[in-house]
Amino acid sequence: MGIPSHEWRITNINKEFKFCDSYPKRFIVPRDADEAMMEAVAKFRYRRRIPALSYYYAPKRAFIVRCGQPMVGIRRANCLDDEKLYSLMLRLNPQRQVVILDGRTQG
Repeated sequence: MGIPSHEWRITNINKEFKFCDSYPKRFIVPRDADEAMMEAVAKFRYRRRIPALSYYYAPKRAFIVRCGQPMVGIRRANCLDDEKLYSLMLRLNPQRQVVILDGRTQG
């Protein structure tokens, strides 16, 4: 995909499918996302699906990540590590523009 290794890295955190049973053994995250951050984000995201790189367009450094929805709940909970991970990805996007698509059905 032409992913710059100074910005992104392959993580082996899921090598035995214990981190997230619906993700592959290895997936791509921002270089500065460490295991402690990923674990905290996993606890906050539905089915432990943290934001992981799915597509990278090298000419514009644009990318698509997939993840589970945040489990905010009725208390409007937040997760500082989730916000930090979002900030890391925002810094990797030269346009500083993010579009969030929600694929859930209405009803």
